[in-house]
Parts: sequence; structure tokens; C-alpha cells
Amino acid sequence: MTEEASNTQKQDTPVFDPSKPESLVTFLDGEPRLLDLEALVARLGVKNEQRESLEKTLGVLVEAGNLVETRDGRYGVPAKMNLIVGRLTCHEKGFGFVVPREPSQADLYIPRRKLGNALHGDLVVARREAMQRGKTEGRIIRLLKRARTQVVGKFERGPRFGYVVPLDARIGYEVFISEPESNGAKPGQLVCAEITSYPEGNGRRNPEGKVVEVLGDPDDPRIDVDVIIREFDLPHEFPAKVIAEAEKIDTEVCEADIEGRKDFREVAVVTIDGENAKDFDDAVHVEKLSNGNFQLTVHIADVSAYVPVGSAIDREAQLRATSVYFPDRVVPMLPERLSNEICSLKPGLDRLVQSVEVEINAEGRTVNYEFHDGVICSSARMTYKDVAAILDGSDEKLQEKYADHVQHLQLMSQLCDILRRHRGGRGSIDFDLPEPELLINMRGEVENIQRSERNQAHRLVEEFMIRVNEVVASHFAWEDIVSLYRVHEGPDAEKVKQFRDFVGGIGLGLGGRGQPKSKDFQRLV
Repeated sequence: MTEEASNTQKQDTPVFDPSKPESLVTFLDGEPRLLDLEALVARLGVKNEQRESLEKTLGVLVEAGNLVETRDGRYGVPAKMNLIVGRLTCHEKGFGFVVPREPSQADLYIPRRKLGNALHGDLVVARREAMQRGKTEGRIIRLLKRARTQVVGKFERGPRFGYVVPLDARIGYEVFISEPESNGAKPGQLVCAEITSYPEGNGRRNPEGKVVEVLGDPDDPRIDVDVIIREFDLPHEFPAKVIAEAEKIDTEVCEADIEGRKDFREVAVVTIDGENAKDFDDAVHVEKLSNGNFQLTVHIADVSAYVPVGSAIDREAQLRATSVYFPDRVVPMLPERLSNEICSLKPGLDRLVQSVEVEINAEGRTVNYEFHDGVICSSARMTYKDVAAILDGSDEKLQEKYADHVQHLQLMSQLCDILRRHRGGRGSIDFDLPEPELLINMRGEVENIQRSERNQAHRLVEEFMIRVNEVVASHFAWEDIVSLYRVHEGPDAEKVKQFRDFVGGIGLGLGGRGQPKSKDFQRLV
């Protein structure tokens, strides 16, 4: 064998790398048949000391649904085995669909008799089966992960035991509750029940559970938010470890914290939020440069200065992902000691921030930018309503109260208009649609629903945030920095065709032929 042929053979021989489990999926995807453990060991040249690692990696991939293990111990990629891995979405009438994890695959219809013991929302493996009445049917063959551990519903009592009728009819089962596990619930009350055993016997045996919380009378408006929080299993109480970590965090910035940061404390930055906002996580400043350009600076509260990676607070924040806002309360991502105190950009208090400075020319183009670890001292906590009144000159008292900020706000408004025109020139569509605002009284009842005002103050904050986010995202892309990007997908081709036919029927036209751009929609609107 020549040296060149030997090198080629070495390159073609697959190698097992436990740090890259996805390579195992890629390898099996290229294999013409399923392989058992011994065949994989031989094909991959796995050494004795690597065997345990291979078995663990296979187990993790099977548990995640990336690979499937047959009853006789062979492994393969689901798509090559006529299988679909996805989320089960049920209908209240009993049937369901598996929504594939792989976007290129179509949803698979599952009749009630083939759901097995799966519940709405579960991550499952389904097998395509024969066509029935012109459509492909599937069968759930494996449960990968349960979607819920509790249900919210109305407690009722039967002759021998109680049961909970879920508010979400898609669950499809009543949850049986024995008398000792009813927690004093009365018939007709809304409760939160923990599922202690799931359906068995292909759905012939109902799930069982225990009442962990009695929420109250279904007609009491004060429990509506409590019901939603528990129905969607939103983490609303912080674990003791998280609280303990938060209590150790100082609520004041010291000199040691400021060291190495750019000092913006002499700059008149302001926060602009809603009237009822309690946490102020961003502040803005605009000035005119000597070259005629604008300098936009946006400061975001630097949570990373207080939350180490891997800490209890960090893990809890990852679990929650975001703060959830209700009309009368907030379920925060971070403990209040952070979200409402040291990480809230309150006026007159030093706060650590992540700062983005963007230089923008008169046409609205970004010509330069810088990122900084910063420190600020907000000069004013302002509201959308007050800023709008100052800008339109409708409230002289407010103009007197914020006399030091009037020119600054007018400069912000000027930059906002420039940014909007620039974005419009790129094809942006701004519907500017009104949104409803719920007014809640002290009893937790909806007192009124009114049109939420969207004014120039809202627009300027939106424009500033859009520009800064574009700058950061572009910088990451240019520097090949791995990150999460928020991407708005283009419209579905079939829906575009239907829309084109519709507007054509009323005498309007959509340009762009088969692939209309945003500017084509903009011209139509």
C-alpha cells in the first residue's frame, strides 16, 4: 500500500470523540444499517477505556431523541427509521399531532387510539403508519420527556374518590385524587394538583395525583393570575439558595466596583419607562458632536457584575429565561434585591452598566461605535407620558419641573425621527397599532380596558434600542462571536400567494413577483 493510500484510509476511518456527541449522530446517519454497541465499538475503533464513555454518550443521545435504540439494542437516526421526534399537540376532542423537531418534516396526525400514555405537550417518538382516509397516521411508540408535573383544574368529588377536571381540555384525562391527598379541597374549587402517576395501559388508567394548593373560587378575579402562573408552571418562588446568595449582594456601589469602568456619572442620562414600572434596566443619553453627528449612548444594567456564571442565581435565571409581566404583578427573572435594587437604574444612585456608544450621522447611518463597562448616576426617572407632554408642549408645569432636560429630550426626538426615516428607507413596516391596557383595582378586578397610548416617547426608546441591538448583533457577526440572535423569518410563500390574490381582488397589487421584499409590502401598506 502506498503512503498516500494509507493516509486516505486513516482520514476515512471514523473516530469517537466524547466531547462531540453530535459526530456520533452524523456517523450513524451515514450508515446503511442500524448498529449495536459491539458493531459501533468495532467501526469506531473504540478502545477499552473509551467503551463506558461511548455507552453514556449513546444513552444521552437516545434520551434526547437524537438517536433511537431498538428493542434488540441497535442504534439509528430517527429519520432513517421512519420515525419522528417532536412535541405532541393534542386537541380537546382526543386526537393529536406530533410537531417535528426537524422543521423540514410535516406534522404527523395521531388518532386517539394511538396516543398511548402520552399527554399534551410531551416530547415523543412517533412512527409513521399506513394511510387512513387519505392521510398518514402515526403512533406514539416512546415517551422522551413529560411536559408537565402538575395540572390546574376544578376539584370534584365522586362516590369513592375525588378528581380534578383540568382547565386545559387538551390534557384529555381527569386526575384521580384519593381522600387523604385532597388537601381539604371542596367541590367546585380551583386547585393545583401534582401528578404522582401518569396514564397507564395505553390510556385506560387515568393519572393520579395530590392537591398541593387550593387556589379558591373560580369566580374570584383575584386568583386569575395565580391560575395562569401555575397552569404554565412558571417558577414564582425563589429557592432558598437563590435568596441566600442575593442577600449577600451589597445594594450600594463601592469604589472598588467602579475601578476600570468608564465613568458616565457627570452625563445627564435618564430612564424612560411606564408609570407603574418598578425596575429600570436601561438609560439613554443623546448629544450633538462637533462634527454635526449625534452620539447615542444606551446603558443597560450590568447584572453580570453581581451574578457569577454557574451560581444559584444564574441557574435560576436560566430556568426562568425572562421576567413575566401581568397587569397587577411581575414574576421576575432575578430576586428583587437585584431587579428592583442594585440592578435598577434609580435616579441619584451610582449603578454599574454595560454601555454602547453609537455615532450616527444626519442620514441615520452608524459611523462608529464603542462598548464599555460603565458606571452611571441617572439624573431623572421619567415616564412615557411626561416625556410626550414635554415634547408636544402641552404641559408647562412638566417643562418647568424638567427644565434641565427639555433640550436633551428635544434632541432625542430629533434623532428618533432621523432613525425612523432611515429604517423606513430600508423597507421597515411600522403598523403603529394600538394595544389594550387593563386597569386593575385594589380588589384585583378589571375596572376598565382602555387604549394604550403610543407616543413619541415610546418611539424614541424603541428606535434607540433597535439601533443599539443592530450594532451589537452586527459586531458579533463580523467578529464571529457565537450568540443568540432574534430573527424575524420571512413570510410563508403560500400565505404570500393568498395575500397577493386577496389584495388583487380589491384592485391592489403586491410587487416583487414570486419573492416580494419588505419594501414591496411597505409600498402596499
